[in-house]
Amino acid sequence: LVGSGCASTSDTDAGRPSLHLGPDFGMPTPGKSKVIFIRPGHVAYAVHFAVHDGGRLIGESSSSEYFSYECDPGHHVFSSSMDNLWYLDADLLPDRIYYVRVEPTIGWWVAGVKLSPLYPGCPGVNWQKMPKIVSKLEKTTITSADVEHDAKDIEGSLKRLKEYQDKAKDGGGILPEYGQATPLSSQ
Repeated sequence: LVGSGCASTSDTDAGRPSLHLGPDFGMPTPGKSKVIFIRPGHVAYAVHFAVHDGGRLIGESSSSEYFSYECDPGHHVFSSSMDNLWYLDADLLPDRIYYVRVEPTIGWWVAGVKLSPLYPGCPGVNWQKMPKIVSKLEKTTITSADVEHDAKDIEGSLKRLKEYQDKAKDGGGILPEYGQATPLSSQ
């Protein structure tokens, strides 16, 4: 299980189980940033949300799954859509891990989507429970064929992204200080 990015348990000196998260939850390559997108729970389990960084497909979020994205530090705009469009500005520092929850929401015809940063002190999040929550998730991946297929339909998304970037920002998103300097399992 550890090799696939899922968690396993083992006994500690105190006789209690401890969580060991897979390699995707480790530190990024030196000088890089890592963002881990999680989708705990089974709400809208049949709906898969494509997640983009600018105009590039970086992962697909499905029920009870996660994916990891390593990138250059700096400004990024993550987005996802289904019955709505959701954008999340991110200002990432090098050598940090960031966490984003992909949440299904109620839509008009199908599920909508929301991207929310997760960090210690985040309202409504018990950070101490995060290792247990992510240990139950399975890794999801995309293929080069997925990226190629997505690129054919990206023109409309890029137009909406440009319109979003031209609007005034509300200051929300992933702030640099949300980044963690140690892996979640070590905190």
